[in-house]
Amino acid sequence: MAFWGDDLSSFIEPLFIPAGMTENIQVIDWHIGVRYKQYVYSCIRMELTKRLKAARDATGGVDGVSVPSLTPREKRILITHAIGEFHEKITKSEAFERANVATGIWVPVSHVIAEDGPANLPVDSEVSIQHLKEYNYAKECSREKILSAVAKYDKVNEEALNMKKCMKEEEAKSVAADNKLSKPYNKKAASYKAEIDSALSLDLYHEL
Repeated sequence: MAFWGDDLSSFIEPLFIPAGMTENIQVIDWHIGVRYKQYVYSCIRMELTKRLKAARDATGGVDGVSVPSLTPREKRILITHAIGEFHEKITKSEAFERANVATGIWVPVSHVIAEDGPANLPVDSEVSIQHLKEYNYAKECSREKILSAVAKYDKVNEEALNMKKCMKEEEAKSVAADNKLSKPYNKKAASYKAEIDSALSLDLYHEL
């Protein structure tokens, strides 16, 4: 506690939190984490609804039909797939950086910053994961690997944008060609419509 007060004066003192408070004190659980839980819930609900519908159809729509609960194995597989699907969706939406910034837990990674970058950053590359002592965070998340992944992502993103741009240009050309081809017919149709409208107006005038 003395060390905390002397050397970590910019932080509040450690607090002992009652059990069962994780969702209240973990800011990421209040933000992006809850989205994972909601997606898992919706996937489980969808699966049980599908099974209930199948059971009803099999019994001719009889009321009071029920389905057994998911087995631990079924639930584990379903949750794994749900987490994977949602993780892919939310990764593509670039929500992780926004979530970490919004919740104030964005931490700079000093070992991937250029050599001429800030020199007063903490040594946050020394990450020790319980039961995985052989895991070398700095090696697995090296500057070279990250820059390579970023370059690959930028290239794929650029190719996708170029393809989208080409498709829009081709679509615009196709629409212009169709308009040019149909222009004479549209003019004829407009003239016929004008004649018909004029004739109908005369007929209506005579009736009055």
